[in-house]
Amino acid sequence: MTTSPTRNIRDIFFDRTPPHLLNCCSVQAIASDPASPILTIYRRLPTDAATWINDAARTRLFDAYLLRHDRDDIWELYSAHGLPLDGGDALQSATSGNPTTPVPVDRAELIQEARELTGDPGLSLIACREDHAGASAADHSNFNIMCRRMIGEATPADLEHVVIIDSRRWPCPVTGVFANVARLSPAMQDVFLDRQKWLQKGWPMVSRDFQEVLADRLARLRADYVCELLRHCGKVARMSEARITAMEAKWLLASPGPKYRFALHIVETLREGLLFGKGMAETFSPEIVRSHGKAVVKDYKGHLTLSRN
Repeated sequence: MTTSPTRNIRDIFFDRTPPHLLNCCSVQAIASDPASPILTIYRRLPTDAATWINDAARTRLFDAYLLRHDRDDIWELYSAHGLPLDGGDALQSATSGNPTTPVPVDRAELIQEARELTGDPGLSLIACREDHAGASAADHSNFNIMCRRMIGEATPADLEHVVIIDSRRWPCPVTGVFANVARLSPAMQDVFLDRQKWLQKGWPMVSRDFQEVLADRLARLRADYVCELLRHCGKVARMSEARITAMEAKWLLASPGPKYRFALHIVETLREGLLFGKGMAETFSPEIVRSHGKAVVKDYKGHLTLSRN
């Protein structure tokens, strides 16, 4: 699977950026096959991360490695043989697609892919984030939380049994945090087991983090749903058809910042009516739209104006 010597090693990097966790170094390991998954491990010390690279290089499974220090802007690039190539203040990554339509992702295939890549049949999927219009914002938020708890707060020994896998078999980012739970310390097993019910049911564990993720998804990926929602809210507020159409157009043409701000306002106003489905994008109940829709659209121009503080 190793790349040819004439190929620029940068050509196989890096369309996924791993979570940056304080006081942790990360190593991304990648093969030249563009369909192959990316493996990320974390260590407390750069020396331990470099040791992992040297050990992994003996397997010849990967063509290059990227070591990021606990400062996210410091990195080192390594060859398939584990030899350092260069480093610098930043490494620009390619942008992955973020479909504005739902993408059917098979979690069983993701788990199998992770087990085959690592050679560990005991790996379990702890949390997963998918970035497409039909994906769950609660899953994404819970992924962030579990990364912080099971990687950012882990002991060096537990870090050896936790990995992140970025699959590239779907036309959108699909990332899982995996662990061999049986090999974790009892304390870390409890961290997972205490949250397993929330993870399995797709309920958000931290409300504010979830609301911000949901607002981001509404702003970036779910324009059709937001337009439909605004139309219902506009009718509740007895707005004319022309005004509703103008409101939809203003939303669609808004800059990313104001669009996110308005999406967060929608989420905060309608949060009591959130509807959750396992692995599904969240929606708002018709009842909450009827009772709070007027408040959603009352100051839409202000929320969608760039100069607003």
